Amino acid sequence: MTTPTPLPVLAARRPTARLVLEYLMHQGHTQAAQALGRDLVPVAPASHEPSSSSETVQQMNARQRMYYLLMPEILKCISNGHIEKARLLCEQVFPAVLREDPAAVCPAAEADCSIQVVKAESEFDAQIEWAMRRPLDPRVLRLHMAIQGYVEEVRTLIRTGEEELADTMLVQMQDIHQRVAALPASLQQSYRPLVQELAALMASRSRVDIPPHRMTFFELSRRSVLAAQINYAILASQGTTPEPLLMRAAQQAIAAWDSLHTRRVPVPLEHPATEFMRSQGVQVPSRGPDKIKTTTCPSFQLSKLARDRSLMRASLFASPDQWAL
Repeated sequence: MTTPTPLPVLAARRPTARLVLEYLMHQGHTQAAQALGRDLVPVAPASHEPSSSSETVQQMNARQRMYYLLMPEILKCISNGHIEKARLLCEQVFPAVLREDPAAVCPAAEADCSIQVVKAESEFDAQIEWAMRRPLDPRVLRLHMAIQGYVEEVRTLIRTGEEELADTMLVQMQDIHQRVAALPASLQQSYRPLVQELAALMASRSRVDIPPHRMTFFELSRRSVLAAQINYAILASQGTTPEPLLMRAAQQAIAAWDSLHTRRVPVPLEHPATEFMRSQGVQVPSRGPDKIKTTTCPSFQLSKLARDRSLMRASLFASPDQWAL
């Protein structure tokens, strides 16, 4: 009797198929990803391959269906503005992504990450360490989900005029305030101005009540950004990070470097970031008789980093305020 191949065996035997599947999920081609997932399941293992799991065929099929079918469904819900449904599905299928535990960092993501995070011995180190963890930090992802859920409620209130939604919005805003208060102090400073602008939307009952600078909250591209963040966290929790996601991280890292460069944030000369600067031909002063202790961040070009994957990974030093949704 032919039995489905367990997912790890299938991934090892047909890496190209797995990459295609990950690409389809990342690009939002839900139906194509579902069809490919169904085609991959019936592959039979070789007779000499012993079963490494006591799971029944039914259990394995259920787990594969959750991964291949529900992950695109989560992203589809976010793209359509059904944030609460997406959150519930994510908690059910990928609980590590949105864990409430403040100390939780996805183990698979840590194992896959090639960036060396040094012990924070200065404020600059602490900012970098938090920036590296934030894309996978469940607290930040939950906050971003809560923010977008609140925006969708405001959108619905403006469209339908249902005043009952105002009570829901008040509860959601209180939840957002609590989540921001639970973040480290440096991140709270990044999010507080955003939360103040969001709170001001509670008085809006039509689009004419909203000033132009707050209309950006209703851009549909915000859904896409949130979907990309959740997609990244889910794939990382499964131990995979496709190249397009690595490129996206590099783009945000370059923006962070530019922000640090513009603000002329001092970098301690003994910090590992200075070695990366020197590798890119940046003139970094050496500690000498003039007792120079710091330097400033240069700006980098993404096109140059994209030609070298190792440099792309090494460049992922970011400032916390660059990840605000």
